[in-house]
Amino acid sequence: MLRLCRAHRDAIRQHFAGWANLRAYEGVDAKDRNQVQFIINGLGKTAQLFRDKLGDSSLWDRMVGPPESSPFTRFQKALEQAKKLAAELEYQQAIDLMTNCLIEIKDLQGSGADNMRAYGHGMIGVAMFNSNRAGDAMPHFHQALSLCMKLGDREGVGVYLRQLYDAHRYLAQSREAAEYADRLAEFHKGAADEELWRLRGALVRAGEPLLRMVAERDGRVTELSQLSTIEGAVRFLFERNRPTLAPASVLCRKGNELAGQAKYDEALGFYRDAARADPYDPDPHYQAGITLLLLQRYPEAIEEYEKVNALAPGWFHIGSDLWVAQELLAGRLTHEAFFAAWAFENVAMEPGEKLKLIDQVIARFPQFSHLYLQRGLALEALDRKQEAIAALDQGLATDPEPDIHSRLLAQRAALSGQADQRRLFSEILEMSNANMMSRTFAEVVLRRVEKG
Repeated sequence: MLRLCRAHRDAIRQHFAGWANLRAYEGVDAKDRNQVQFIINGLGKTAQLFRDKLGDSSLWDRMVGPPESSPFTRFQKALEQAKKLAAELEYQQAIDLMTNCLIEIKDLQGSGADNMRAYGHGMIGVAMFNSNRAGDAMPHFHQALSLCMKLGDREGVGVYLRQLYDAHRYLAQSREAAEYADRLAEFHKGAADEELWRLRGALVRAGEPLLRMVAERDGRVTELSQLSTIEGAVRFLFERNRPTLAPASVLCRKGNELAGQAKYDEALGFYRDAARADPYDPDPHYQAGITLLLLQRYPEAIEEYEKVNALAPGWFHIGSDLWVAQELLAGRLTHEAFFAAWAFENVAMEPGEKLKLIDQVIARFPQFSHLYLQRGLALEALDRKQEAIAALDQGLATDPEPDIHSRLLAQRAALSGQADQRRLFSEILEMSNANMMSRTFAEVVLRRVEKG
């Protein structure tokens, strides 16, 4: 239809007013609601395409009247305001605004009105979901999905199938979530994402783990079983069994900004708020743990890290970080050594200067294995491969805890030939508490080696 509108836009503009005159249609009974509605729907869709795709709102304005008196214009303004409120985390205000708009247009008929209703219910659903009210959001997502199906809005159908999938996952309703994954597989039938959704349906139905790794290549996320090689730009990402609610992400980002300015007490307040906004998200607790270590509040840091392990065992470097916190509390590790290792990992430095500083700290704390990982990385950045390998071997000789041990092995394997790679990666897979990222890298590389 868009192609026809674009090709015949001048003729459509010329005749649109005549088409809008119901008396001009032979055989159409103006008292027959179904016949009239069919014509109005067609005109509305045409006017909407001109407005949204061709940049011409004249036909739309002709149908709905002056902008200031049009319910369509008022709805659009309200929708934009609701989006702004949601971005500011004012979800209840957004819900109230959209609810009032839906009441205002309840008697309007036609595809234009149904389109508004779909947007309205979708907006309310998203606001409720991110307010930790997934159950209340469900009816609105269902209504939006139903309207999009009626309107033939394929994009909208995909959006609300995904919203319902995520809402059921958040509520730990595996059977229902799996059914929506199956529907998404059918929605993407014949496309690249069909296999992804079929795999996800089976995974959720069988019992999704709290945390797993997935791969991203060229902007597309795939399950690891779909990844045949690690050639090219591949990123490994954490995937939890629940989506993260938007307020938790926003509040964590604000906390991170403050932590980056060494305003640790203020950052901690945002992490606490983020944890309350989404009680299933491990990241606020993880960030709080790091912040508490920097504040030398070790018992509280351990509590936060234990919460991370309960919510998402294997999250980033949780094994190593918890070990560091316990060592600090026991007095077996000094805060100075911890802070140096943290700075080497998190503060941007020129590799040569970083190497000098690392060597100074290693001279004082030769048994702290984390320092050797950073030394190996610095030497690798300076293209001093053999020295990097030696540094990593020194770290392994300190008998490190499992998380950092597996990270040292993975980095050592990355600098080795195929025979050593196989041995080192196999050693990682034999470990019960290996770093999840290192384990994933080992699994994918060994799978590639086995396939030749």
